[in-house]
Amino acid sequence: EFTLLKVQPLSLELASDLVSKLPFDEDLKAKFLEDLRKSLFEKHKSFLSNPLLLSIMLLTYGQSANIPDKLNVFYNQAYEALFERHDALKGGYARSRKTKLDIQDFAKLFSAFCLQSYDKGQLEFSRVEALSLVEKSKAIVGIEVNKDDFLKDSLQAVCLLIEDGLKMIFSHRSFQEYFTARFIAESSPEVQKGLIEKYSPRVRRDSVFALL
Repeated sequence: EFTLLKVQPLSLELASDLVSKLPFDEDLKAKFLEDLRKSLFEKHKSFLSNPLLLSIMLLTYGQSANIPDKLNVFYNQAYEALFERHDALKGGYARSRKTKLDIQDFAKLFSAFCLQSYDKGQLEFSRVEALSLVEKSKAIVGIEVNKDDFLKDSLQAVCLLIEDGLKMIFSHRSFQEYFTARFIAESSPEVQKGLIEKYSPRVRRDSVFALL
């Protein structure tokens, strides 16, 4: 089973071993393992060395037998897999989400959460800090939801956040960048212009603009 705690990065050997044990279509899994050993692991090492995200990439791979070259397409598929499909690797058990938000509204609220933390350069949060960001995010996007339930879903049902001791962190930093880019992309032209100008000095420091 997947742990929600921070784990040590996987090597190619351990990643291959984990994939071989996952309950998935054997032919597709064999092709994925072949690509993993050829170049896929080195190309996406940061992502694939995380056990949860490795399994998510297998699910996205299962949709078309490849990994999209465009980063935004890949992360959108990864998010959809986390939101809807990753429990397919657990015998069909479906995690219940407390908020009952659909996939678009959940992404919209989480995007506002990511934008605020990105703005502060913040990658880890105490529970109080995280709840405060959720509350502000609700006001930004106009979605009413119980902030405790949303935080629990982000941690336990969708796994975009994980617990690391007494702190919460992103399951992978790139999710913060993807959802920040998504927030900008879905904003009005006036808001887009302001955010792009504000964050343009960071263009070479992360992947937000590449994703955008």
